[in-house]
Amino acid sequence: MRPYPGSQSKGDNEKSIFSYRLSPTRRMVENAFGILTYKFQIYQRTPQSLPENSSNIIFVTCILHNYLRVQGVGLSDMGSSANVRNNLTKIPNQGGSAHEIAFEVREKFKQFFNSPSGSVPWQNERV
Repeated sequence: MRPYPGSQSKGDNEKSIFSYRLSPTRRMVENAFGILTYKFQIYQRTPQSLPENSSNIIFVTCILHNYLRVQGVGLSDMGSSANVRNNLTKIPNQGGSAHEIAFEVREKFKQFFNSPSGSVPWQNERV
């Protein structure tokens, strides 16, 4: 999920709040995939599987990662964290336009983050 572009969120407090709230979550997911990419070569190439199998592949590699951690095999045993960052730069950009459903999902999150049940007290002060 992408934040709203700067030109779209200027002057629109709800879009700015969405982008602010998305940022730490997106960073955490990108870091997790960086670790998986470093450990599992399947993430270092263009997917050869059907899109509907992607969730299963991610799920299985997360389980394998956790198993390796329990067994004491961590990133320090596989190389430095600098190598993780270097590998991330090798991932090709996908580009292209998102499907309409992606914009609808982003809109729903924006509405939730700005609703009484989804807002946090400090979000208006931070944007």
